[in-house]
Amino acid sequence: MEGLVFPHSQPPSLFFSLTLFLSNLSRIILFPAALRVSQ
Repeated sequence: MEGLVFPHSQPPSLFFSLTLFLSNLSRIILFPAALRVSQ
């Protein structure tokens, strides 16, 4: 029974870390672009 509960508790944290990674990646990409536009 615990084996069935465990997979349900895993994906949200994985999804959250993936979303956090994507937001950081987009910030790293967009920030220099925004600086270039402001100059």
